[in-house]
Amino acid sequence: MLIQDDLERERYEARLKLQRDAESRLDAAFTDGERVGVIRLCQRRLNLPVASKEELARLPYTELDALAERLEKQLFGKR
Repeated sequence: MLIQDDLERERYEARLKLQRDAESRLDAAFTDGERVGVIRLCQRRLNLPVASKEELARLPYTELDALAERLEKQLFGKR
């Protein structure tokens, strides 16, 4: 029983670390004003078609910001 609990705890901690790492990368991208990078990262993580940088660069900042926020909510269920 203890071994199973340890294994489950390790799995949980590994999943938590992956999620925190992904959130950290997203936070860094937001800090740098890289909405395009955030959008493309979220699209990849969600297995969605990834928009080109050029396509996203043509969008107004407000649309980029809204799209990044929507994708982040899909990915993490918060923010």
